[in-house]
Amino acid sequence: MKKVTFLIPFLLMSLFCFSQKETAEELEQKLIEAENDSIRTYCLKELCKRYRDSDVVKHFTVLNQGYSIAVDNDDKLYQGVFLREKAMYYKNVSKLDSAYYYFEKTISIAKQLDEKIGYLGSITSYASALHAGGDYEKASQLYYEALEVCERDSIYDGMVSCYFGLTSIYELQKKFDESLEVLNKALLCCTKLDERRVKFCEGATLSNISMIYYYKKEYQKSIDYGLQAVKLKKETNYIMSLEQTYFSIGNSYAKLEDEGNAINYYQSAFEISEKLKKPSGMARSANKLAELYLNKNNLSKAKPYLNYLEENVSIIKDPGTLRNYYRVQGQHYAQRNDFEKVQEYYKKAMAFSDTLAAQEKNKTILELETQYETEKHKREKEQAILNEKHAKEIAAKNRRLFLLALAAAILLLLAAGFYIYQQRLKKRAELAELKLNEAENKLVLERKLNDAEMKALKSQMNPHFLFNAFNSIQEYIIMNNRELASDYLGKFADLMRMYLDHSREKYISLEEEIEATKLYLELEKIRFEEKLNYEINLADDVNKSKIPIPPMLIQPFIENSLKHGLLHRKEDRQLSISYKREKDNLLCIVEDNGIGRKQSALLNAKKIKKHKSFATSATENRIDLLNIGRDKKISMKILDLINANQEAAGTKVILTIPIENE
Repeated sequence: MKKVTFLIPFLLMSLFCFSQKETAEELEQKLIEAENDSIRTYCLKELCKRYRDSDVVKHFTVLNQGYSIAVDNDDKLYQGVFLREKAMYYKNVSKLDSAYYYFEKTISIAKQLDEKIGYLGSITSYASALHAGGDYEKASQLYYEALEVCERDSIYDGMVSCYFGLTSIYELQKKFDESLEVLNKALLCCTKLDERRVKFCEGATLSNISMIYYYKKEYQKSIDYGLQAVKLKKETNYIMSLEQTYFSIGNSYAKLEDEGNAINYYQSAFEISEKLKKPSGMARSANKLAELYLNKNNLSKAKPYLNYLEENVSIIKDPGTLRNYYRVQGQHYAQRNDFEKVQEYYKKAMAFSDTLAAQEKNKTILELETQYETEKHKREKEQAILNEKHAKEIAAKNRRLFLLALAAAILLLLAAGFYIYQQRLKKRAELAELKLNEAENKLVLERKLNDAEMKALKSQMNPHFLFNAFNSIQEYIIMNNRELASDYLGKFADLMRMYLDHSREKYISLEEEIEATKLYLELEKIRFEEKLNYEINLADDVNKSKIPIPPMLIQPFIENSLKHGLLHRKEDRQLSISYKREKDNLLCIVEDNGIGRKQSALLNAKKIKKHKSFATSATENRIDLLNIGRDKKISMKILDLINANQEAAGTKVILTIPIENE
């Protein structure tokens, strides 16, 4: 699932500057003509808002100019304003430690001045920086702290800002129901704003609700809320975020296979990005439009978007957008029967898929390390407070003991010795408990790292089949069988898109696995020159749309049946795949009438290069990793089939998968 950034993660500042009318150029001219520091300070403050997200160099320059004037005039209010801008600058350039430092300074100044707006702006921006650094717990605490102030003083736009911040954290944690709960609270707060800002607030909130339903795969609801957001944004003429909403609606229509509406909304997103001079938005919309037109075999309409992408590929920085671009170009050249270009672009797309998988793994590890360090720091701080408290208690007791020493010296010495002994026992018990907690946290971390390794392993399995497929395509090209190559390549492109989607998910439905298996076997049937008969049987008590299984778990066994069993059989190649339910387990049975494992091993022994199948070894490793921490294990059994004459009659693989979360 690709993450979509929330349109307005901190609505507070957006609402306060809702009525910005002066452009940066007008403010720069006004600054030159300013006759006093009051006007200069105002211009520099407004310029900070204009440059904050568009030009970090100019942003840093004007905030420093504004801070210098505020210091010269001993203006604490504007010192806080420009220090907050400095904190935002460091957040935008990913220097989070510096951002934390300046946010804490601005919060301190706002508290001294009892300036609520500055305090809320600083605390929510500080929470945003902590969120970016992976410290979700502290970020949530700050949002709730700000929310308490807003609720007490009926600051509804501040409440909306806090709800949006909490939503962004819930969304990253995939807590979509919690996200919808706080967004509905935000929607209620929008109605209590002044009339000028109600529609603006409701449009942003509905847009985010639309995205949450997209993540929940409730695409029609996502469209309904997105259309409501578009209506309100048009009424307020807020086109800055309209592009994202159009694109999101287009995605939902694409998921519903409504290509006409999807094209219309992607086109609208492209046009707004073009108007706003936003290359990243134009590139992703162009990718989608080119892909949809190519799916409709309408090369003439796809061509302008392909040309735009080709001309601007050097300025596309997002790996996901680049991967989609190379995939679409491969699809384009497939329709033109330029198979060398097809191979070139699909290999580039595969390379970026590996890059994205590695980035996802690194991000997961970094988040885990950050979380671990945060928890460790919190424990150390709590321990330091506890030690200080204990030290004060001991000092107080020692003073009392000293006043009584003249009256009962011996008794007090005995009491003091007993007390110190008890304190040591208590300290040891606390240290033992602390070590136990650290051991438990370490086990949790190791389990999460296992999950990260699992993602990396899945990303390595998909390319294995893809490289085999490229060899088949190359063989058809060499044989000059263009019709068969084109048919094979079209089905291969569909299967590759399906595998790329599956590789991003930890679980897929059995229905999706069967769909991928059918497409894979159709490709293999072409390669076997139609001399392959297969059947897929599904028991009546198996609900294929509800049962989740790990992706790419069954395909390697089917591949082995074809490659090592049926490939060496010249006639009557039979392959059967059956799914049955046995209590709380799903049985997947792959059976072939190939030459059997012993005969296959003899043939392989005659080859110069011998190696264990990558798919088999990788699948065994995956099963081992999937079984970590499971009460019910995934198991695999391989049987050699023998006929009445005691001759090899094929191979049967029985894969037992526990059914969870049906």
